Amino acid sequence: MATTLASHGRKAFTTALVACAAALAGCGKTSLLRMLAGQQAPIAGRCEAPLRSAWLGQDGGAAMPLERSLLQQLDALHSPLPEGELRTRLALLGLGAAEVLRPLAQLSGGERLKAALACALWSGEPAEMLLLDEPTNHLDITSVLALEQALKGFPGVLVVASHDARFLDALALTHRLVSRGNGWTLREADSS
Repeated sequence: MATTLASHGRKAFTTALVACAAALAGCGKTSLLRMLAGQQAPIAGRCEAPLRSAWLGQDGGAAMPLERSLLQQLDALHSPLPEGELRTRLALLGLGAAEVLRPLAQLSGGERLKAALACALWSGEPAEMLLLDEPTNHLDITSVLALEQALKGFPGVLVVASHDARFLDALALTHRLVSRGNGWTLREADSS
């Protein structure tokens, strides 16, 4: 059975923060995120997300051009922010002066994830929906806290697949997608 999240209407996608969580391993969380990103077709039906999205997968942002530095990548993406403001925001994410100038290939998985998030948030056409697949996997606690702060300020839609209940609770998400064996159900976060 396929679930069409578009049936909940565009308004649900533009005003809600959504968590894709509380599901067992192998139930299709990553596949669902790939469908929302347009990277995978559903077996039946359709899956539409009519927003500019950014996929932040478990690969830690490996899809970015690894020969560039983060500042070069943000420049290539036409970030409207002045370099000083970018550096301040990147520092708040835990990416200091050395990391933002180093080629992305030389960054750790966690640093690349934060770099990918920075590109999604501060490019010339920022994402309206962030699709996060186990975003805390490669991060230490300080980086997790920095990620939480960055995501709390995100004005768009978050779809997060994570086993980290504390991280999800900290984001104060409004909805949950729950796997019920034959599909996904969207519900209010505080309902059972």
